[in-house]
Amino acid sequence: MHVIELLDYDLDSNGLGSGLQSCFFSAEKGEVWKLEADNINDSHLFINGLATLAYPSKGTYSFNGKVLNFSDYRHLLSAKKKIGYLTSETTLISNRTIRENLTLNKVYFENNLSPELSDTEMSMCELFMLNTILDVRPVKLTASDIKKTILVRELLKKPDVIIIEFPDEFSGYHARNDLITVLQKAVESGVILVYSSYDQVFISAFSHKTISIKDGILNQVPLKQRV
Repeated sequence: MHVIELLDYDLDSNGLGSGLQSCFFSAEKGEVWKLEADNINDSHLFINGLATLAYPSKGTYSFNGKVLNFSDYRHLLSAKKKIGYLTSETTLISNRTIRENLTLNKVYFENNLSPELSDTEMSMCELFMLNTILDVRPVKLTASDIKKTILVRELLKKPDVIIIEFPDEFSGYHARNDLITVLQKAVESGVILVYSSYDQVFISAFSHKTISIKDGILNQVPLKQRV
C-alpha cells in the first residue's frame, strides 16, 4: 500500500509559478525523493500540497490508504500529525518556551495536559544543542536555534513522512552530519523523506528517486544510488 498517492491531482498557481497539472505520484515506506523544479515556486507549492497546506482543485490525495477530505480542516488532522514539515514558512509559537513548543504535539494530538520530554527526546535535544535553552522563549533565541527547534519538533512527531526544504538551513553546517544520520535511521525504519537541496553532501548521503517538475508537469525519475 502506498503511504502517499496523488491521482490526477491539480494545484492552482499562487500567481508566482505555473501550478501543478494532472499529477500522478505515489510513495512507499522507506523511499527518498529529491525534488527538482524549473520554478522554485512550483517546488514549494508541491511541498505544501504534500503537507496538506495547499488544497487540490482537482483529483485525490490518499494518505495511508484513505482519501483525504479537504472540505474541513479537521478531516486532515490525522494525516497532518504524521507529516513532518520543514520549510521557510514553518514557525514556533512565540509565547511558549522551547520545551512547550516541543511538547505541544502531545497536548494537541494525545490530549496530554502535562507532557514531559522523554529520555530519548532529551537526547535529540542534546544532539542539536537545545538542552540548555528549553525554558527560553523564541524571541530570545538566534535564528539558528529557532531553526533547530523546528527541526527537532518535527522529528519528535515520529512522522510517516518528513518533508524538508534545504535541510542544511535547519541543522546548520556543524550539525549537518548528525541530521543526515538521524534521517538515514528514519528512512531505514520506513519513513518517507521528500527534500529539496543543493547540498551535494546531503544529496550523496541517500539513494533517491527524483520528482521533476517542469512547466507545471510532474515526472518521477527512477532510483539513483547513494554515492
